[in-house]
Amino acid sequence: MKAYVVNLLRSEDRRVYMENLLSAIDDIEIEYINAVDGKSLSDKERHTLFDVEKFSRDNLRLSRPGEIGCTLSHQKCYRRLIESDESYAIVFEDDIVMNEAPVSFIAEIEKWLRTDEPRVLLLSGWFWYTTESGFDEKHKVATVSDGYLTHAYALNRAAAELMTDERPWYVADAWDMFRKRGIRICGLRPHPFDQDWSGVFKTVVNDESQRKTSFNLSGWMKIKKRSAIQKILTLAGNMEPARHNG
Repeated sequence: MKAYVVNLLRSEDRRVYMENLLSAIDDIEIEYINAVDGKSLSDKERHTLFDVEKFSRDNLRLSRPGEIGCTLSHQKCYRRLIESDESYAIVFEDDIVMNEAPVSFIAEIEKWLRTDEPRVLLLSGWFWYTTESGFDEKHKVATVSDGYLTHAYALNRAAAELMTDERPWYVADAWDMFRKRGIRICGLRPHPFDQDWSGVFKTVVNDESQRKTSFNLSGWMKIKKRSAIQKILTLAGNMEPARHNG
């Protein structure tokens, strides 16, 4: 199965780390996707490639350069899948940690993605779900309502086509928005991959403080509604937390 690894060209240590880590997984063919460094983009490039104004209206804050770079990097993965002969792929960021040896479920992931229905399968935690059903002997597959993080997930071509935008205006982990586009978003429980939060590999996505913009009632109501749904599902026990590694 094809695995796209998002990696900055200058981060050779992370590339070596991922090569060693993924070598333990059978039937994985690695292809590195040169990540977009949001900090290196000029203001003109950021506004050309990313709808900064729409992001601010929806989120009531300014976008961070790292967020822009992350979103554009994952967009490159979707375009690569669409342009390739592959029907599905796994997307990894280059700072993942394995919670288990995933030798048994790669074939099951391929089966689950082998459909014309747009599908994404989160292989990470920090998501809220409504229902769940059997996947294999060790995992359940949960129907995701909302979630965060993009360091490990699988998708098929039909989903990639719906997740690609010429000028995106959202963070890469806009799972709630993608779900509303008609994509079936699910997640594995327990999740097999987390991020290394030990500080060994410093993330550049949230490396700047959030700078708020002017108040927008529509955006405020959307944020409050999303937060309320998350709280309800958490109280119901329908939340798969991320694990702190490091």
